[in-house]
Amino acid sequence: MRRLATPVLIGAATLGLVTACSGSDSGSATSTQPPASSSSVASSTSQGAPSSSASSSSAPSSADAAGSDVVSNPPAKSWNDALTAARKEFSGDVAKIELETKEGGGMEYKIELLSATTKYSVQYDASDLKKVSDKRDDLGDDAAEKRKKTFKTADLIDLEKAAGTARKQQDGSITKWKVEGKDSGLVQYEFDIRPAGASDDKEIQVNAKDGSIVKAD
Repeated sequence: MRRLATPVLIGAATLGLVTACSGSDSGSATSTQPPASSSSVASSTSQGAPSSSASSSSAPSSADAAGSDVVSNPPAKSWNDALTAARKEFSGDVAKIELETKEGGGMEYKIELLSATTKYSVQYDASDLKKVSDKRDDLGDDAAEKRKKTFKTADLIDLEKAAGTARKQQDGSITKWKVEGKDSGLVQYEFDIRPAGASDDKEIQVNAKDGSIVKAD
């Protein structure tokens, strides 16, 4: 009987092995592989597309946009580009050129041209010169007085030179600048400068023809 018992046990073991192999064929190789860990899945997902947190951290905040320097970091289009665009739509002499930072980000030019009877005001996106708005106003009976504000851009000192003069009076980030004529015939640059850590701007006015300081807050 002992001699028979051994073959019986071997047969049972063999039967178990056959059963295991049979199960492996039907469900198989995937059942023998360890499941992917949650960390592996997360890693694969993050490599496929940036996470929202990464995207938001790379975007400039509104505070950064407000603090950007419009002279040191000028827009894609120059003030001369904006003036050329305005003159294609209206024939007149320059009374004001302005560049400012918009609340929602980006920059915007404002141009004013005066003819003998009409003032043309136009605004352009400074990145692509897309027109934001424009209007025409009758100068009225005092047109001659209002035209005293016009000037020739060729008579002005360079913007960068005027900005350098303003920075000597007040260090900080230039958030806005404009050059415009006054009733007196004076033409001046005005720079809004935000000191580091401050929330309010200081205005510095520079004579646009000789570079002297007109006024400093």
